[in-house]
Amino acid sequence: MQKTIFSLILFSTLLFSKSAYVQGDDPLQDRYYDRNEEACLDNSSLKRYACYTAGERYIYFNKDEMQKGIKYWEKSCKWKEYGTACYFLAKVYLDEKNTLYYNREKALKALEKGCGLKEENSLVLGCKEGVKSCCKK
Repeated sequence: MQKTIFSLILFSTLLFSKSAYVQGDDPLQDRYYDRNEEACLDNSSLKRYACYTAGERYIYFNKDEMQKGIKYWEKSCKWKEYGTACYFLAKVYLDEKNTLYYNREKALKALEKGCGLKEENSLVLGCKEGVKSCCKK
């Protein structure tokens, strides 16, 4: 019984896990990221998630350009007011192992913005990190 449950968990994890994106391997995926990057750079675009998705390409899949991804997530959080971007931006800034980008002050500001947008993960992490505006009920 235990073996069957483990097999089901393993299978579903493999089935639904996100495979690594490699630029150039999948033209449709490339176009998806390209379109979102274009929408992010177009300041008249109303797509809140576009800058988040554009940043995802660089933060998760092209770490040589991680700074570019962080800039997109900052824009998504601050100007496009996309709370999910605020949360993940804070996670990048709070990662002490990544000394190049670790910045507690920036993380707390991103969490404060995310909490102001009522983003649930930001509320939890922000309260845990001592951002008082995130702890209000």
